[in-house]
Amino acid sequence: MLRPSSLLAALALTAVTLLACGSSPATVAPPAPGGCVVAALEAPAAAVGDWVTTDRWEIQLQLLADGTVYQHDRISPCPPNARCIWSGVATNAGRWALDGDTITLTWPRPDTTHDVTLVTTLKVHRCGDRLELVDGGGRRFRSGTGG
Repeated sequence: MLRPSSLLAALALTAVTLLACGSSPATVAPPAPGGCVVAALEAPAAAVGDWVTTDRWEIQLQLLADGTVYQHDRISPCPPNARCIWSGVATNAGRWALDGDTITLTWPRPDTTHDVTLVTTLKVHRCGDRLELVDGGGRRFRSGTGG
């Protein structure tokens, strides 16, 4: 059992250590879910490609090298070998830009007729040797073309 003086000494040492090792949020990236860390990209080329998530439906983002972005919301896809009365994919086109660990997407003429929520900001997360893009609602976009 620790004596009161030993306990006070341990608490004081812990407080000094925390203060000495503390840093501002500008210098240390906050931890991301799933063991990933927020990471700045050196060049936009690392973000170019197809990124997919599933929420209420599958959403695919296509980030092109020329700064164009397409968001494809597969709001009512028809499964393979099925007969469907209606199958729909809502597509929006816009622009994207990278600033450190943040990708900003702008939509000049958004089509939101199908209750589509357009992605406007993504944080870049490094998860080991792969990247994920995470929007403000917590949806995690992974590299790939979906199904």
